Amino acid sequence: MKIFDSHAHYNDEKFDLDRETLLEKIYAGDVKRIINAGYDVLSSQLAVKMAELYPEMYAICGISPNNLPEVKYGIKMDTISQIYKKIEQIREIAQNKKVVGIGEIGLDYYWTKDNKDAQKLAFQEQIKLANDLKLPISIHCRDAYLDTIAILKENPVNKKGVFHCVQLNRELIREALEIGFYVSFAGYITFKNAVNSDPIIEMVPLDRMLVETDSPYMAPEPNRGTRNDSRNLEHIIRKIAKVKNLTEEEVAEQTYKNASKLFGIRTKTAKKEPEPETIKVAKTEKKQKTVAKKETKKKEPVKKETKTTKTNSAKPATKAKTATKKEEKNKTKTRKTKKDA
Repeated sequence: MKIFDSHAHYNDEKFDLDRETLLEKIYAGDVKRIINAGYDVLSSQLAVKMAELYPEMYAICGISPNNLPEVKYGIKMDTISQIYKKIEQIREIAQNKKVVGIGEIGLDYYWTKDNKDAQKLAFQEQIKLANDLKLPISIHCRDAYLDTIAILKENPVNKKGVFHCVQLNRELIREALEIGFYVSFAGYITFKNAVNSDPIIEMVPLDRMLVETDSPYMAPEPNRGTRNDSRNLEHIIRKIAKVKNLTEEEVAEQTYKNASKLFGIRTKTAKKEPEPETIKVAKTEKKQKTVAKKETKKKEPVKKETKTTKTNSAKPATKAKTATKKEEKNKTKTRKTKKDA
């Protein structure tokens, strides 16, 4: 079984003491691909550096709504200037070949309510950046779904994207699916107080679903409250499989394909093994024999067909038969004449 963790933060300081050892353990198991997500300039740089160290780790980079300057009494010019400067830095970071998306970006009115204008500006400008670079986006949306959907409709994202760690809000998910986005479920769907998780999991088609840990945060049951990592994805997959009446392998396989497709990650094809020398020699000899046979046919003289002359031998035989018939008739007439006499 192959699993794809579509959103994690191994660039977080909570992994500083054992990051390398932990990732070795993770990749030794079922988790084969990880998206390492940035949320500001520094974390985006670190996400890319880490992705360069691991063949099946990729990075997304961006400025999250919770990493923007807090602004009271309206957005100011110096704040606007800071936002544009940070986005240009993200543009530079995103040139790296291991960057597969812009994120996490979006709106959060739960933690910060005083900088809504700054959040909207940063969100819109980073959508433009994603379109310029032909990349999908990873959206952070908390208590701001109306503005988030409105911005996405006014600023279409060419390569679409995913609502990461999506809130269990029917209207948000319905709108997200309608405009062509994926939705990603994290550990919270296993929480005992997530009473509406089952019906929302049911409403999301499996081919539009991703799974993630959002590590080191939001560890699923039965490990809730501990530092989260990609190995906990099995609990999230198990929950989805149970609700959708599928096997865990089916959920893992489809979400792996979905994430690979969204982020444009192709599966590497295995190199063809070189042919053994004996097979090469045999093929060469066969080719040489075929060529020699063709050359021999070309050199052979062409046999001329001899024309048979027509003879009239059949005709005299026919005449002889005719004469015999006449003689028999004459004899018959003679017999009849004698008899009559």
